[in-house]
Amino acid sequence: MKVLITSTLYPFPQTPWRGTFVRDHVHLLKEAGHDVRVIAPRPWVPLGWEKRNPSFRGLRGVPKRMEIEGVVVEAPVFKSMPGGRSPRWVARQLRKAARKVRNRWNEWIPDIIHSHTILPSCHLAIEYGRIVSSPVIATVPGWDFDEGVNNNREVFRELLSSLRMLLLMRESQKSVATSLEFTGEMHVLPYPVIVEESIKVAAGSLLNEGDTSEGVFNVLFPAGPERPEKNFKLFSEAIKMLRTIHGFNIDVSTLGGLNHADTVDRLRKADLVVYTSTREGAPIVAREAVAVGTRVCAVDIGDLAEWLPEEAIAEAPTAEAVADVIKASLALDGSAWSLPDHFMPEHCKNRHIEIYEQIIADN
Repeated sequence: MKVLITSTLYPFPQTPWRGTFVRDHVHLLKEAGHDVRVIAPRPWVPLGWEKRNPSFRGLRGVPKRMEIEGVVVEAPVFKSMPGGRSPRWVARQLRKAARKVRNRWNEWIPDIIHSHTILPSCHLAIEYGRIVSSPVIATVPGWDFDEGVNNNREVFRELLSSLRMLLLMRESQKSVATSLEFTGEMHVLPYPVIVEESIKVAAGSLLNEGDTSEGVFNVLFPAGPERPEKNFKLFSEAIKMLRTIHGFNIDVSTLGGLNHADTVDRLRKADLVVYTSTREGAPIVAREAVAVGTRVCAVDIGDLAEWLPEEAIAEAPTAEAVADVIKASLALDGSAWSLPDHFMPEHCKNRHIEIYEQIIADN
């Protein structure tokens, strides 16, 4: 089976911290014997902009064509505005990029095209599918339906009308797709958790022993503090309350700008990962943390309440509630944390292949 993956999230050697879940999906398909190629559009980054916005770090040095770990990757550049503005201007650039890549690849025709995110990646995926008469589906991680759709409803409606299927992170996203008049099939299929077997441990086994008011705890904020949607302010307020009022001895660490191996290592060394985000889809870092034996607690966001222990979900997005849930999580037996089967790589790989084969057969 020939599969084309399109995504603005795909990690390059210069940006190993980006969308590792897309790379994992590609590798699972290749391991199953399928012929996979990637088109990973990247935004044009003005000189000096990387210092102002860390999320663009490394993108200026990415070549337009390369092979990464045996995968043929095209990385066309497009110009965009912050926050997903000017989508039609971006769409024209990405449709043009699709035609150029198609001309270079010539005889390689995908059986199916899978876009990771709707905006802007689907502009390219749908145009490529139109040229070669291949069906197009999309995975919706989080931003698209949480924020992107707010200012671009008509663009989303147009793009969804050209898709055969949507793969979602959680059930609640179905209502958003329905409100955009999407009539195709929808399935909940989160990204798989892929962690080296050598560092997996029993859930909670890394937690410090002793009374929670006396031990020294490493509490991890699972993002860079500069990202406003991750709400580091709320996290900091809760930690301050635990230190000053409850007498906890807490060391704080953060993520952001790390490759996957370093991210997993930092997760493994933490006693607790705390999510205070204002929006999440199905955060894969939370699953990776549990896979390496680290507790996770959170405000009620994304899919976390569906699989974390009830005691690990804050009653409200307030400093008091987050402090309470941190205390409860540190005191709870580690066996309360586990990963559902549908997060496992084998399940995700097999389900994707089943879906691809079904759509190709119906095309």
